[in-house]
Amino acid sequence: MTRAQQEHEAVELLGRLRLADVRMSVTAAGLGYDAPAGVVDDALLAEMARHKAALTALVAEGGPVEASGPVAWGQRRSIGRLEATSEPASFNIAMALSITGDLDVPALRRALTLLTARHAGLRTRLARHGGHLVQEVLATDRIPLPITDLTGVAPEERDAAVDAWRREGARVPFPLGEGPLLRAALAEIGPRDWDLLILVQHTVSDAWSNSTMLRDLNELYRGGVLYPPQADLLGFARWESERYQGPRLSALRAWWTDLLADAPLTLPLPADRPRPPQLSGRGGLHEFLVPAWLADQVRAFADTAGATEFAVLFAAFLEWLGDLTGQDDLTVPVNYANRPRSEYEDVVGFFVDNVAVRIELDDAEPFEALVRRVGAALFENVDRFVPFGMLTEMLREAGNEGVAVFPQVPFVVLNTPPMDPALGDLDVTLTLVPTGGAKMEFSFILEPEDGGWHGFIPYQSDMFDAGTLADWCAGYVDLLERRTAEDTAGRTAGEAGR
Repeated sequence: MTRAQQEHEAVELLGRLRLADVRMSVTAAGLGYDAPAGVVDDALLAEMARHKAALTALVAEGGPVEASGPVAWGQRRSIGRLEATSEPASFNIAMALSITGDLDVPALRRALTLLTARHAGLRTRLARHGGHLVQEVLATDRIPLPITDLTGVAPEERDAAVDAWRREGARVPFPLGEGPLLRAALAEIGPRDWDLLILVQHTVSDAWSNSTMLRDLNELYRGGVLYPPQADLLGFARWESERYQGPRLSALRAWWTDLLADAPLTLPLPADRPRPPQLSGRGGLHEFLVPAWLADQVRAFADTAGATEFAVLFAAFLEWLGDLTGQDDLTVPVNYANRPRSEYEDVVGFFVDNVAVRIELDDAEPFEALVRRVGAALFENVDRFVPFGMLTEMLREAGNEGVAVFPQVPFVVLNTPPMDPALGDLDVTLTLVPTGGAKMEFSFILEPEDGGWHGFIPYQSDMFDAGTLADWCAGYVDLLERRTAEDTAGRTAGEAGR
């Protein structure tokens, strides 16, 4: 066996050991290990002994790991998209906290470090070892907090300087294999004015987690004591891998392939430019508003129909998407918090996933009936949830070629806990900083705001111009207003524009 082959085998073995949570350390006595009961048998021990020198070098190079195991399905899908894009910073989550008051910088440093001690996902790295994708929890370490001095900036130029500082920091991608996947930076603007930039890699966090992070950071800054949650992201990944196997998985596979094996998954979007073979990830962001009075109208319609606001918003989206594409048979993914057990509710991690919903539109169907049908499909499909990455594998195996570009346009309503920024008795306001780029052809995102909904449409500039998205979103708001103002009037082919 050549040296290269020996090194390859050692790396592959390291991957298997990490998946099984075999924790190794280099000591004066050599390579030591600790493992869950029953994991290391005689055959594996012999294999470790055979590659002891190479394993020792790999473990020494990578440093100590507290725990390790598989990545969750949602993480795996996110990593795949990240590795395919030319805009890796688009997978950053950037939160800027504008602070006025007597900030205790040492207390903030301590709180950031304690935050990573509480949430193992924030001190995790995601690594490949011989084809095995694993997450590795690192020991708690101090989170650096570099301070940029902007006190010399003229008052009339201050806002622009802070915005440029934020955007520059937000655009620096994370190397997944290095960790931790949390960064922070501070800008001093004046004697009592500061700006705190918190960056986290999306593969270890989601919108729900962002709320949890801000809540816990405030408590830790104030000197509160928070104990680790009852669960963590690594434990969720293990639970997930055990849940989807055997007869349960076979039944779910049969149900989903029956529903979607023949579904037309490719949407003929009327883009400004043809979709390239590989999307670059470069993009823009269009924002729009569903005003409070229209949100009230949507709620009243939902009450009358015996449905949720989500079902009304989604039904209008499906009509709107059908009008754009001229397609009546639509399969669209919607966001799903994917925290199926109460112990996951306080965990910072990447849990969010998508549930595919297939709806065939009927021009003669009253909107209220469509809303009810959409609501029923949502409940049925969530009840049979499988991770979206697993679903696409099922459909690929079933021969649905449209899965190659699926999904093109996810529909998202952010119903996560509110993000309430605070640091003790300081005056704090939160701004989400754009990180550039887009993950899908475009995503349709609605977030509650001031009694209405704030719309966000990240889009691929490879395919779309800003004006196109602006016109489309105005059309959605108009359609939503007309449909929720109706009683049971059906759609006509002329109104639908198809």
